[in-house]
Parts: sequence; structure tokens; C-alpha cells
Amino acid sequence: MALEGLLEEGAGGVLPKELLPVDRILQRWDVSIGTGLPSEAWDDNPRTSKPPPLDDDTATVVDQIILKLPKRTNQVIVAWYRTPQPTEVIARKLNMSARSLENGLKVCLNFTLWKFQESRHRTLLRLLQVRI
Repeated sequence: MALEGLLEEGAGGVLPKELLPVDRILQRWDVSIGTGLPSEAWDDNPRTSKPPPLDDDTATVVDQIILKLPKRTNQVIVAWYRTPQPTEVIARKLNMSARSLENGLKVCLNFTLWKFQESRHRTLLRLLQVRI
């Protein structure tokens, strides 16, 4: 799920600028870990262009980091980036309100940022330095 709705001016769930590179990496991770075949899953936004995938090495490192995240952090990240479902549906599945999910996502992205920095993976660190 992209952050278009969260990034609108005045929206309650606006991401801080320092988290935008993490969001972009996770969007690229999402397209990197598929089979390369068209998805059978229903997507309400089929016309939305996808970001370019991460290179295989970086995608593997990001995937390993995501797999090792604490359970709840992993659940939020995977649900947010790997499903096309609206915020309300994801929140309901995680037993949260939509507002709690938006706030929790920021916490999860901050933790993921720290894990990405801790990895010392050159490409990942370079991608984190991109300012949006």
C-alpha cells in the first residue's frame, strides 16, 4: 500500500521526511520479492505504476531484516506493504483503529530504519541517504 493518502497536506498520518526513504525501500522490496509473474490477487489500483525492484542482494538483505523484526512490527510492515487492502481493513485485521495503525506504522518504520542502518549494507545505506 503506497502512502499517497498519508502524504496529503493536513492528513493525520503524514510521514516525517526522514521516514520517506524507508517507505520507498519497502515499496521497492514489495515488488522485488514476488515471482515476477502477474499477481492473482485483486488490486483496486491496477493503473498505479510500481517502483523499480531492488537488486537481488539488497532485496535479500531487506527480506532478512523484515523476517527478523519483532512479531508485531513484522505484521504491520508486511500487511501495509504486501497487501493492497485499505487502511481500515488492515487495521481491523490487526485489531487496531485506523489512527493507531497510522501511528504504529511510523514507529515500525523508525525501528526498520534503525535495522537498515545497523545492517551496514552499502546499497541499503546509500538508498537511505536519498532525500525526497
